[in-house]
Amino acid sequence: MHSAILVDLDDTLLDDRRAQRLALQALRADRPRTPRRPDRVPGPTDAQFARYLAAYERHWALLPGAAEFLARTRSVPKAVLSNGERGLVLRKLRALGLERHFVAVVTPESAGCAKPAPGFFLHALARLGSSPRRTLMVGDSPEQDIAPARALGLPTFLVDARLPAGQLSQAWPPAVLRLPLQAFAC
Repeated sequence: MHSAILVDLDDTLLDDRRAQRLALQALRADRPRTPRRPDRVPGPTDAQFARYLAAYERHWALLPGAAEFLARTRSVPKAVLSNGERGLVLRKLRALGLERHFVAVVTPESAGCAKPAPGFFLHALARLGSSPRRTLMVGDSPEQDIAPARALGLPTFLVDARLPAGQLSQAWPPAVLRLPLQAFAC
């Protein structure tokens, strides 16, 4: 059985694509309708970025199955992994009430490198005091999460947006993994 779990944050636990999409829609809705000149493409202003960020934060929500997965794994030490800026990652965890579920938060600032570098995953394993074979990696990116974890010998579970909602709840215990396109390997 696994003694620890590494979990990607964006689009594994948090529906980040949806939050980004809705924030952009809100920003576009607030934008004045003025004709554009083809020779002049303005960049976002600080005020526009602040409005985008506020809308983005308002739309943070867990993906279906995330709460059930975290409840099922409450007794298993977990580290949350993200290539995002540490301050933003911590804000997401606080806003969603997820801080208590993780004994470690691993970002490029703490690891000294970003996913998919092996050192990123090795740093996370060291923070949990666990070995690759005894640690499950759960993520949504075959390239950033699954392949590098497998290369180090971690069993993996791919959260795939093409599969039915709530699939993350099936990531634990590992014996229940029977989804198509799953990336679990013992």
